[in-house]
Amino acid sequence: MDMRFNRVSFEYESLADVLDDLLPKCMTAEDYCHEAAQTIGRAAQTEDVSIILRRPGQRGLTVTGATPRPDSENLIAECQVLIEDLEEQPSGFSLDDVLEGWRRGRRQTTTLQLMRSLNASVVVPLHSQRQLIGAILLGPRVDERNYTRGELTTFGRVARHLAANLLQILNRSAAIVGNRVADRYPACPERIGRFAIDRILGEGGMAYVFRGRSHDGLAAIKVCNRYVQSNSKLMERFHRE
Repeated sequence: MDMRFNRVSFEYESLADVLDDLLPKCMTAEDYCHEAAQTIGRAAQTEDVSIILRRPGQRGLTVTGATPRPDSENLIAECQVLIEDLEEQPSGFSLDDVLEGWRRGRRQTTTLQLMRSLNASVVVPLHSQRQLIGAILLGPRVDERNYTRGELTTFGRVARHLAANLLQILNRSAAIVGNRVADRYPACPERIGRFAIDRILGEGGMAYVFRGRSHDGLAAIKVCNRYVQSNSKLMERFHRE
């Protein structure tokens, strides 16, 4: 095995822990994307990982790679095509999907050219709170093996965890100017227990934090997400924290 690619275990829990450990070290979402791309690349055994980030409420994109690449205006504009593709194919897609005719005509050609220019074999969406905030582009493995169905499922879980962490960083940055990204997201529950919920305060890698109101006053209520609920080890960690 190439020694560059044996530092991170290809398991959801291991990858999620490493991605969480990066949070205090990264001051910007772009820095976090760069570090996360390197981490994912080592686990997936690929030299080519790019992360497209679409900041909520903004039109522009940023493209960050495990290996730095110039963010030309043309590249960023073209990446918008992949975001539009994901809005129609929200589970993600592969180069083979495009080649087999998922896209037709000029649009198929555009998607193929873009994926090939980024050396991307798979496009995995970054979803959090029902919002598409970007994508992870995975290149071919160094050993030329295809990604298995189980590995792609793991990538999907990792992508959701990564998206939650990115929103946490964006919230942290936006709070400086008094505007939290999480405030832009709808669909808060009406009640949690005895508390009436009026807004979401933020989101981390493991949980949502809501603002609740009762006759005793205001309270911050932390609720673990469904991915944590489905994993006993993560639930233990959540209760410890």
